[in-house]
Amino acid sequence: MTDAIHHFIEQYGLLAVFIGCVAEGESAAILGGFFAHQQVFVLWPAV
Repeated sequence: MTDAIHHFIEQYGLLAVFIGCVAEGESAAILGGFFAHQQVFVLWPAV
């Protein structure tokens, strides 16, 4: 499951986080912070 989410975030980037915010706000924010920490993308655009 985690690999599928990671692949989805890598493929669609911040768009995936934005879509996730519509579905589950806190979960998407946590995932955005996690992937920013992993340096998949930059923190401020994710916020």
